[in-house]
Amino acid sequence: MSCSFLVPLTMALRCDVLRRVVAVWECVSPLGADHLRHLQLLWRELDQVRVTAVARAVMEVRPARVGAATTMAGEEFFAAVREKGLGTMLANSGGLVQVLDVLPHQEALQKLRTLESLRLDEWTLSAQTNAADAEHRFWRYEGDKADADKSFLLALEPRLQPLFHAARYDSGGKITLHNDALGRVVPPEEVVNEEAYPAGTAVFRKIAVIYYLTTDWKEEYGGCLVDNVLDNPRLLVPKFNSLVAFLVPREHWVTEVRPGAPLRYTLFGWFSDGEPYPPGCPPPLGSGNQEHPAASLPHGPPPTPSPGAAAASKRASDAAAEAAEALERCEDAFRARFGPLAAGLRVSDGGERPAALLGILR
Repeated sequence: MSCSFLVPLTMALRCDVLRRVVAVWECVSPLGADHLRHLQLLWRELDQVRVTAVARAVMEVRPARVGAATTMAGEEFFAAVREKGLGTMLANSGGLVQVLDVLPHQEALQKLRTLESLRLDEWTLSAQTNAADAEHRFWRYEGDKADADKSFLLALEPRLQPLFHAARYDSGGKITLHNDALGRVVPPEEVVNEEAYPAGTAVFRKIAVIYYLTTDWKEEYGGCLVDNVLDNPRLLVPKFNSLVAFLVPREHWVTEVRPGAPLRYTLFGWFSDGEPYPPGCPPPLGSGNQEHPAASLPHGPPPTPSPGAAAASKRASDAAAEAAEALERCEDAFRARFGPLAAGLRVSDGGERPAALLGILR
C-alpha cells in the first residue's frame, strides 16, 4: 500500500494522519492529497462556526432554577457508591448529583490550603478558543503536591481509568457549552491499572467529578456550573466542600468569573473506560440533557420552560440550518476546484465512509 499521496501535506497534518491512515484506508484511498487536506480544513472551519453559534444561543438563556435535582449529604453519597458503584448510582439519580459536606470540615480546609500554597509558576494556563475542546480559560495544576488530596476522588471508581487535576479560576475564567465526551490514549505516566488499562489503551470519558474548595462563593461572582437540562437549565453555585458528579456525555458550561471575585479552587477530572461511545452519542451540541428524576423522588408537575428557552432553541436550530447551507456551499466550491467528489464520500450524504473519515480528521 503506497502512502506517497501524503508527501505534499503539511507536517502538522502528516503527523495527524500518518498514525491512523492504515485503519481508514478504505475511506480515504479515493481522495488525493489536496482533496484530503481541503476537506479536513473545510470541515474544521464549518464545525467551528456551528459549535460556536449553538453554544452562544444556548448560553443566552438565564437558568431559572438553582441547585441540582438530586442532592445528598456526604455520608449518604459514599454509602450509595459503596453499595451500587458510582456509575449505577448516578444513573439511578437522573445522571447528576450534588453532594454537600463531602468531607470533615477541617480536612476540606487542609485541601484548600494545599492549593492556595502553590506558587503562581506551578499553575499552567489552560486556554482554548476553538471547537476542538470547548472555549475555556482557567489555570490547571498537574504536579504531585495535590496527589494526597485527590486520592479520595480516585477511590470513587477504582475499576475505571482516572484523570484528575486541580484548577484555579480567576477573573475571566470560564468554559463554554460542551459535553465532556472525549476519547484519549493512556500514556505510560498515567497507568494505574496495568492489566485493565495498559499504556496505549484507548479510553473514553464516562463519569465527571468536580470537588469545590472555595469558601463563601456567591452567584454574582460567576464561576457557576450550568447543567443544560432541556428547556430548563439549572445553575449550581459552588459550595465549599461540595461535589458534583455526572455521567458523560452531559451538556454544561461554567459562567465567566467576574472581575473582583476571589480565586475559585477545585479538584476535577474524569473516569474513563475502553468502551467507545455508541452511534449517535454524543448527540449534536445544543440538544440539552433530558431530566429523569430519581425513582425515589416524587415526580410532581412538569417544569415550566425558563424565559428565553424557546428563542434560544430557535437560534440553535437556525445555526444548524446555516451550517448545513454552508456545508453545501463548501462542497460546491470543492467540486469547482477539484472536480466531482468520489461516490459515497459526500459529507452531507452521511453513511459509514464519510462518517469514519470525519471521525478521524476532526
